[in-house]
Amino acid sequence: MFSNERKKAKVMNFSIAYGKTVHGFMKDWNCSEQEAQQTMDAWYADRPEVRAWQKKVKEIAMEKGWT
Repeated sequence: MFSNERKKAKVMNFSIAYGKTVHGFMKDWNCSEQEAQQTMDAWYADRPEVRAWQKKVKEIAMEKGWT
């Protein structure tokens, strides 16, 4: 049980950091949109610095055309 949860958490950490969406998690985990959204919201609540980093990277990409 714990190895499955650990694997799911590890995949989630990398996936969100690099832009996976609620739709992507719905497809990967075969879950509802609500469940995927709640999981992502909880993840971001614990790591607000990631959202700030993602925003900054997007701004750089728009400005320079690359990251």
